[in-house]
Parts: sequence; C-alpha cells; structure tokens
Amino acid sequence: MHQPEPVRFLNRERSTVSVTLGGMERAGLLARSPSPTHRTARVVELTDRGRRVCRQAWDEREERTFGALGAEQRSEPAGALTAIRGALRSCAPSERPGRGRDRRAPPAAYPGRWHTASTLLPSGSRTNAPK
Repeated sequence: MHQPEPVRFLNRERSTVSVTLGGMERAGLLARSPSPTHRTARVVELTDRGRRVCRQAWDEREERTFGALGAEQRSEPAGALTAIRGALRSCAPSERPGRGRDRRAPPAAYPGRWHTASTLLPSGSRTNAPK
C-alpha cells in the first residue's frame, strides 16, 4: 500500500504515522520502498517477520476474545456481523458511515463512539454515555 493509506485508515497525522512506520521498519516488521507509479510516494509492505508477528498477535487476541466460547457460540456473532456487513454494503455510497465528510470530526448524529455501540443495547441501558 502507499504510505498515505495508513494515514487515512488510522485517522492520524502524517508525521505520527511516519514515525510509527519508521520504528516498525527498524524492527524489521515492514519495508518501505519507492513507488513504481508515483515519484514521491513510498510503498509500505509487511516483511515475512511482520506477517508472523501480525498472525501471532491476531491469534492471541482471538483466543483471549473467543477462547471461553464453544463452536456454536462463536458462530452466532460471526453470523450477526456478516449480516451487518451485508446491510452496510447495500447502502448507497452517500449513506455509508465516513463517506463525504471530514473523518476527523464526527457528525452531530454520532457525538461519540458510545452512540453507535449504544444502539445495540436495550433502551435505557446507555451506561457508558457521556454526562
């Protein structure tokens, strides 16, 4: 991927992402090289070591998150998330979250992260809503 992509994905300042990528490069987790299609762009790719570290971290997180669940219990959230993803994909591009507006400033309809999560909670159970 080109270096600006993680900046947009992470919604961080370019300098912050550049410093982080530099540290990851020094640790042997990724490699940056000149872009073959854009003279000032850099391409960022995981190294074999970076892929192993990501896989290990993912496996550990998955085990901590779902380790106590049986196979049937694990499939229920996966099915729900698949349905949600399908519903979001069927939205018109202008209706999709994060499209056509500044990603750094949340729209008034979503005053914080709690708002989107609270819509999944029963009415009156917004215990994590800001005061």
